[in-house]
Amino acid sequence: MVTIRADEISDIIRERIEQYNREVNIVNTGTVLQVGDGIARIHGLDEVMAGELVEFEEGTIGIALNLESNNVGVVLMGDGLLIQERSSVKATGRIAQIPVSEAYLGRVVNALAKPIDGRGEISASEFRLIESAAPGIISRRSIYEPLQIGLIAIDSMIPIGRGQRELIIGDRQTGKTAVATDTILNQQGQNVICVYVAIGQKASFVAQVVTTLQERGAMEYTIVVAETADSPATLQYLAPYTGAALAEYFMYRERHTLIIYDDLSKQAQAYRQMSLLLRRPPGREAYPGDVFYLHSRLLERAAKLSSSLGEGSMTALPIVETQSGDVSAYIPTNVISITDGQIFLSTDLFNFGIRPAINVGISVSRVGSAAQIKAMKQVAGKLKLELAQFTELEAFAQFASDLDKATQNQLTRGQRLRELLKQSQSAPLTEAASVGEWLYNGGPYELIVLHFLLGVACYMGREWELSFRLGMRPWIAVAYSAPVAAATAVFLIYPIGQGSFSDGMPLGISGTFNFMIVFQAEHNILMHPFHMLGVAGVFGGSLFSAMHGSLVTSSLIRETTENESANEGYRFGQEEETYNIVAAHGYFGRLIFQYASFNNSRSLHFFLAAWPVVGIWFTALGISTMAFNLNGFNFNQSVVDSQGRVINTWADIINRANLGMEVMHERNAHNFPLDLAAIEAPSTNG
Repeated sequence: MVTIRADEISDIIRERIEQYNREVNIVNTGTVLQVGDGIARIHGLDEVMAGELVEFEEGTIGIALNLESNNVGVVLMGDGLLIQERSSVKATGRIAQIPVSEAYLGRVVNALAKPIDGRGEISASEFRLIESAAPGIISRRSIYEPLQIGLIAIDSMIPIGRGQRELIIGDRQTGKTAVATDTILNQQGQNVICVYVAIGQKASFVAQVVTTLQERGAMEYTIVVAETADSPATLQYLAPYTGAALAEYFMYRERHTLIIYDDLSKQAQAYRQMSLLLRRPPGREAYPGDVFYLHSRLLERAAKLSSSLGEGSMTALPIVETQSGDVSAYIPTNVISITDGQIFLSTDLFNFGIRPAINVGISVSRVGSAAQIKAMKQVAGKLKLELAQFTELEAFAQFASDLDKATQNQLTRGQRLRELLKQSQSAPLTEAASVGEWLYNGGPYELIVLHFLLGVACYMGREWELSFRLGMRPWIAVAYSAPVAAATAVFLIYPIGQGSFSDGMPLGISGTFNFMIVFQAEHNILMHPFHMLGVAGVFGGSLFSAMHGSLVTSSLIRETTENESANEGYRFGQEEETYNIVAAHGYFGRLIFQYASFNNSRSLHFFLAAWPVVGIWFTALGISTMAFNLNGFNFNQSVVDSQGRVINTWADIINRANLGMEVMHERNAHNFPLDLAAIEAPSTNG
């Protein structure tokens, strides 16, 4: 018989009590009362939040939108065919969010940020809320950077800036999507991330847009969010917010983004469908009362961030479709009041063959010329007024039989302007749209310099031709090639190497000296051996040539006396030395070394001419190497002794001077003495 000991039993019971897990997992659950048409009514879920994600038994996800007294109205993000009444639902405690990363570039995703292009999953480690708060007033700054659309009519008369919200509005089949896709195509090379959101469009139409972007290489910087016409209303409602979340990811990383909503009319219709099924009170045109807030909270997320946040931007181009040109309908007037302007596309102009069919009279950009460069302001300042006057005059001219000369000239000019603004689809004028970049990168300077270099090169060729015809050796043209090489180096090769013609040598005396200082500060050209050869050639050759020329010339203009020399003045073809050349021999021998003197001969003359020419050639070669930042030729390395201390050399002195010149050309040059003192302050830590 087994003996039962009370102390062992008590120890076992005590151990089991200590190991007992008393944690209670509280789950907010509910029961499905009714499901159908993408809507489910749930009993329970007492602590659910508005907009919170809920999960059904079979895995379908929904969003709690209606919080009523005895039930919760949930919209389903799926067909919900497997959901049964009286099945359980649990709250997740999370607001709708999507993964975001750089890997989304070039992909086509749905409203849940899941890829639908058949190219596999997208890796992402970060998440963003689908509906996040828009940047506040302090987080923004005024719009000042132009966003080039690529369409002359828009860039000249309806300028759009980075961070702006510009509505594209018009009837169906008037080219609204064409304007949007041309804008995406024109951002190639502009460091702008584009997001195209297709809402309720045909799948074939979305595929056509994606194909166009792929063929033109625009998918590399574009994300396409697509919910086609057969998608549930919930996903069509969420698609614009998903696109905005993806664009915000890049905006808050100091990038410029462009987002296109094509189109918000379909989103409003999907939201109306959801609201009516949720039995919310209908308003004008059966839309719910908060349909304005639907679009305002979406479009307010477009902004130009302040300097403290990196000055990223999100430019929004929403598209709204009108019925028979009625811009006074509910949704168009709502979006017009939210955005910073609108581009109205007219059916009549489209049918008349004017494409893009922009009605300049009622199209406007409230940012205006703040998003234009000065050159574009001057060129296009009166263009919109002239076109408006032409349109009005053209309407009256239809009823007139005899027009005066001034009216005819105005009509002719207006017709030419109208033809000038015509463009074909998918052909944005990148060159015309980048006038600002062309001016910023020294475009006029480039034109002047190229014409100048072409002129001096032709003159050098002319010298060669004249020498050939006269039976002379081509030494004049060869000597002239030295300044041509130097001019080519500073005017053409250096700007190309630095990436902008705005870095070329200015065409002026003070600008040239400033260019020399900046060049030395940035490239340390004084310690470049090729530049040293050039200096030696120019100054040494000039010194010897000047001394030799002055000595020989003085013997040409007068005859020497018997006291000076037995030789008379220099005669043409004379081989004997004159007195002055003899004196020059002695002078050079004492100045440099004994063998530095030469007889007055052809070889001496050739040497005096070739020395500076070759030196200037080497200088041009040195500038050309510096243009591409090839600093290996620079003798500016510091010498360090065995203790690791720097031995002051001329290189260190020049480097210190370069530091001063470089800092003095910065914005905060007045802080340079303080910065230098802080750098040189001795350490007090041991």
